[in-house]
Amino acid sequence: MKDVKLPSPQGEYKVGTTVFSIYDSDRTETIGPNKGSKGRHIRGRLYYPVLPEDTEGVPQDYVLSPALCEGLSRAFHVKIKEPLKGEFYRDASPAPGKFPLIVYSHGIGGYAEANHFLCSELASQGYSVLAVGHAHDAAANEYDDGSVDFFDKSLNMKTYQPFVAGAAATLRFCSDRRSSNEELGRKFKILQDKYYSFPIGYLDERARDVRTITDEAIRRFGDRIDLTHGIGITGHSMGGTTAYYMCQHDDRFTAGINLDGILAGRYDGMVMKKPFYQINCENNVNASVKAALNTDAPFFWEVFRGMQHHGFCDLKFFVPVSAVVGKMPPSVLHENLCRIHTTFFGRYLKGSPQEVFCPEGQGFIRRA
Repeated sequence: MKDVKLPSPQGEYKVGTTVFSIYDSDRTETIGPNKGSKGRHIRGRLYYPVLPEDTEGVPQDYVLSPALCEGLSRAFHVKIKEPLKGEFYRDASPAPGKFPLIVYSHGIGGYAEANHFLCSELASQGYSVLAVGHAHDAAANEYDDGSVDFFDKSLNMKTYQPFVAGAAATLRFCSDRRSSNEELGRKFKILQDKYYSFPIGYLDERARDVRTITDEAIRRFGDRIDLTHGIGITGHSMGGTTAYYMCQHDDRFTAGINLDGILAGRYDGMVMKKPFYQINCENNVNASVKAALNTDAPFFWEVFRGMQHHGFCDLKFFVPVSAVVGKMPPSVLHENLCRIHTTFFGRYLKGSPQEVFCPEGQGFIRRA
């Protein structure tokens, strides 16, 4: 395994962070050991701009906390030698002014900090970034009341129902290189109606998590959040699926990015009215064609050659093995993802005239 240098935020600001959670007593838990009981925790980590001089003497926070290391070991048998702190500062004084809000949603089995280096870069460039921790859907979540929950490993077998037949059908579908986008859209609807009942239903629960923790973040930190142009949202895997869902169903979310999430969900008769950026590895292109169909808003679609699905989160830095995360060097991938996010959200959340960045060259395929 090669050593990989972890990236530092490149913007004009340093990065502050605060962690908070809320307990929604009106919810009925649908996953985890307390399935069927009343109440659900939602965790949030806010990344925000800080003046460099205001970080002096302020402790750095954990990217990989002891509880998260335990959660990753439980869920995936990943042995992490020691917890890891990052270049962000716990409860540092925020920079003066208000900054646009971007919500980040992790994939199933991920965690709120699964794209920590991207979130940190966005905060350093003048955004508030709210990373959501979905209960029992993350490797670990630590809450204000001192409790911790871990990943419900039964979710691994609920992606497709029945699993083996659904996985085989999905593999065949994703290997189709002849059908048009319209044909793939029709085929995907048949596929999801037959095998994807759990992720389609669970999207509603994730959306409630996002709404609840976003409301709480605005209540607590509204004096530093600029909502003039709405809220942005991005996410990896099921988090990207969630980003698309929120842009379709919640008027507050005005621009979104999907990092290689399949676009399962009920969207019959719906037209996307929000700017959206779809990012894929080659293996998952077919499962994302929905984003290119029925849109009346600016749409961008880039395919990263030689990448694997898990390379679009921070695993590319911690497990830099091409069979797991893809062939593109982690630093190059990170730079491109950051430029896409900063120019896209700069245009649609800050009103910048700068064009949205679309990578070019042998490592990319532009689909739209």
